[in-house]
Amino acid sequence: MKQSQTTNKSRLRLVLRDTFAVSDYKYKSVTEKAQALMNLNAEITLQKPELKLHSDYLVMILMRSMPPEYDALLVVLNMKEDPTWDETLSFLRAKETELLDMEVVVDLFEDEDLIEVDPEVALEVDPEVDSRLSLEYDFREHQ
Repeated sequence: MKQSQTTNKSRLRLVLRDTFAVSDYKYKSVTEKAQALMNLNAEITLQKPELKLHSDYLVMILMRSMPPEYDALLVVLNMKEDPTWDETLSFLRAKETELLDMEVVVDLFEDEDLIEVDPEVALEVDPEVDSRLSLEYDFREHQ
C-alpha cells in the first residue's frame, strides 16, 4: 500500500471521528456546530464519496450536541417525521436566540449598577402621605 493511501485512510478516520465528536460540543453555537458538521462531511465526501453522511445522520449528531436547555424542543423535533437539516437548524437557531435574549434580561436584572436601593430608605413612608392614607379617614366629610 502506498504511503499516500495510508495517510488518506488515517485522515479519513480522523475526520469521521471528529464528525461524531461534534455531539460533545455542548456549549458551542448552533451555527458553529452546523458549520463543523458540513465541513467535515465535505471532507469525507472528497476523500471517499460513498461514505458521505446522509443529512439524517447530521441532524441526529447536531441534536445530540445540544445542551439540556434544548430538551423540550428536541422532543418536539424527534416527534416530527423526518425533520430536514434546514428545518432542524431553523428551530435550533430560534431556540438559541430565545435563550440568549433571556440571558440578556437576566444579566440586566443582576447588574448591581442599574438600581441601588437602600432597604431602610425604601421602607420609609412620608408622614404626610401616610396621614392621608390613614384608616381613620372620614369619608362622610368628603361626600
